[in-house]
Amino acid sequence: MFPAAPQGVPDRPCILPTPFAALLCLLASLSGAAPLFSQDPIPESEPNDSIATADTAVLGGRVSGHSDAANDVDYWVLEARAGDTIYVDVDASEFHSTMVPGLLLTGPDGASVWRDYGDGWDGEDPYIEYVARKSGAYYLRITGKTEAGHGASAFYTINFRRARCPVVSSEHEPNNTRATARALALQSPVNAVSCPNGDADLYVVDVTHPSRINVEMFTPEQWQPVLHDPRYPPVSSLRVYSDTALLASKDWRMARKDSMRLGFDADKPGSYYVIARTSPGGFRFTYTLRASETLYHGPGDPVVTITDNVGPYSRDIAVSTTGDLYVPDGPGQRILKVTPTGVVTEFVTGIGVVQDALAFDAAGNLYAVGGGSLYRITPDGHYTVLAHVLTAWGLAIGPDGSIWVAESGLLRYSPTGRLLTSSGLSSGTALGGIRAVAFSPTGQLYVAYDATIYRFTDGRLEAVLHDEPWIHRFAIDSAGRFYVSSEGFPIGAYGREGRIDLFAADGTVLQSPFARTPVMPTALAFGRNSDGTPNRRLFFIDGHLGEVRPGLATLGEVKPGSIDIPGGRDPIASERAMRELLHPGSVLTPEERAALDASGNRNGRYDIGDVRLLLTRAGALP
Repeated sequence: MFPAAPQGVPDRPCILPTPFAALLCLLASLSGAAPLFSQDPIPESEPNDSIATADTAVLGGRVSGHSDAANDVDYWVLEARAGDTIYVDVDASEFHSTMVPGLLLTGPDGASVWRDYGDGWDGEDPYIEYVARKSGAYYLRITGKTEAGHGASAFYTINFRRARCPVVSSEHEPNNTRATARALALQSPVNAVSCPNGDADLYVVDVTHPSRINVEMFTPEQWQPVLHDPRYPPVSSLRVYSDTALLASKDWRMARKDSMRLGFDADKPGSYYVIARTSPGGFRFTYTLRASETLYHGPGDPVVTITDNVGPYSRDIAVSTTGDLYVPDGPGQRILKVTPTGVVTEFVTGIGVVQDALAFDAAGNLYAVGGGSLYRITPDGHYTVLAHVLTAWGLAIGPDGSIWVAESGLLRYSPTGRLLTSSGLSSGTALGGIRAVAFSPTGQLYVAYDATIYRFTDGRLEAVLHDEPWIHRFAIDSAGRFYVSSEGFPIGAYGREGRIDLFAADGTVLQSPFARTPVMPTALAFGRNSDGTPNRRLFFIDGHLGEVRPGLATLGEVKPGSIDIPGGRDPIASERAMRELLHPGSVLTPEERAALDASGNRNGRYDIGDVRLLLTRAGALP
C-alpha cells in the first residue's frame, strides 16, 4: 500500500491502551470533545416543534430527546461561525431505539442546507458534516418516520462535534479550483483528505509529450469504517479534464477494494486536471493519489509464467525438500508435481483437494485436505487418511511436526492424526474466516483473517498487519517479512489485476505493490534448492476464485532476482539428519528431532532408524 495519509485532528487527543478503550475513544471523537459517556446529554424541553421554540445546543455538546408521536418535531439551534464544521451524529437505532430519525439543517437565511434520512454508512442513523458558509444561528430539525416507533422507546441522542479538517501539507487547501490546483507530478504520491464532507480536490498533471497517463487512487480502510453499513460502501470518485472537455471519469463503491485506477490519453502537451473525492468525506476519510506515464511497477515486476497447465481451481502451492512444487487440481481429483522449470506430471490421483490445503513436513511427507479427510502422502505417492475434517482454508506444519488446519477454527493434530487442540475464539474474534496459516522462521504461527494477518499465541490473536483488501495467501521470508497476495484493484473497473505487497515483520508497508499479477494471486510460496534449503524465488498461482476460465490457472514467479532475502524455515533434509547423528545436538532442534521420530520409527528418540526411513522416502535407499 501507499504511505498512510494523516488522520483527522480531534479537539482533544484521546489515548487509551486497550482495544475496547480505543473503540470508546474513537466513538468519543465522533460524538463530542469529551470522551464518550463522560457528559450527560442536555434533554429536550417541549414545546420545541418550531424554529421559534427551538432548544439550545452547542458545538461539542450532546442533546437527547424522544419522538413522542408520529407528528412530533424537535428543533435545536446552535451558533456557528463561517468556516466552522457542524458535525451532527445521531444515535438511535444503533442503541436499539424504535425511532428511525431524519434530519434537516437550516442556515441563518432560512434556507435548508442539508437533509439526511439515514440508511447510509451509519445504518438508519443520519449523519451530517457541514461547513458553515455564514455566521449565525443554524437550526436542526429531527423527526421520526411515521411508520416507525414512537414514545418512550423512540429515543435519540445527537452529538455535535466541534471538528476541524486536518492540515495536509502535500494537499495544501484550498485546492478546489484550477487556479489553486495542486501539482501532481508523475510517480510522486500525494496524501490528502476529502474534508469536509463533499470536498473535491483538484490536481494538475503537466504533460510534455503525447502519452497515456494512469491515475491511481488508494483509500486505506475506507471499505471497512467503524459503524459502516455494508449495504452502502463508501464511493471513490475520479474525473479528468483537459482545458475544455471531460476525458475520463470513474466512480467505484469500495466494498472490499482499496484501490482504483483511471487511464486517459493525453494526446498533446499541456495541463490536465484531476478531481478526486471520497463520499462520504470528512476528517476520517483519507486517500493517496499517484500519476504515472505507464503503470507503476514494483521490484517484482514483470512476473514470469512457469506454466499455465495447472487446474483452474488450483489455489495452493507446497514446495518439497527437493525444490519441486506441488499444486492441487480438485476437479481432476489429483495433485500435480511441477518442476521449477515448468514440467508438469501427476503425483497422486484420487484425492480431490478443492480447498487451499497442502503442506510438507520435514521428512518430505505431503499433507492435504480434501473430501472431508486429512491425508498424509509419502514421497512415493502412497496416501493415508489421518483424520476427518469438514473443510480447510489453510494447512501448516509446526516445528514440532504438529499439523495445523484452519477449519471453522484452528485445529492442531499430532503427526499421527490425533486431535490435540481446537481453538475457535481468540480475543473475542471468531476464526471462521481464516484464509491462510503459516509459520515464521522462528516457529511463530500467523493466520490471515479477511483483511488482517494475526500472530496466534496461546489461543489469542494479535493483529500484525491490516488494510489489505482481501488476503488469499502470505509467505514469510527468513527475516520474518510478509509477502501478501490480495485482490488488488477492482475487477471491472478497468480489467482484472492482482497484486503482491511486501510488509516488514512488524506490519509496516515496505513495497506496495511489490508485483502485479494478471488476474488474482491465490497462492504464494518460496522456492527451495534441491537440498531443501530455502532460496530467493517466490512462486504464485494466478486465477480467479469461483470461475473456470477458458484457460487454466497460471503458475508464475515474480521477477527473477527481485527477492533479496530467501524464504523461511529450512526443512530437515537427509544431509542435515545424517549430520545430526555424527554431531548430536549441533544441527537439529529438539522439536525437529521429535518430528523426525514421529514420522519415522516412533520409538521415543531420534536414531538411525529414523534416518533410514527418511532416506527411503527420499528415494536414496530401496
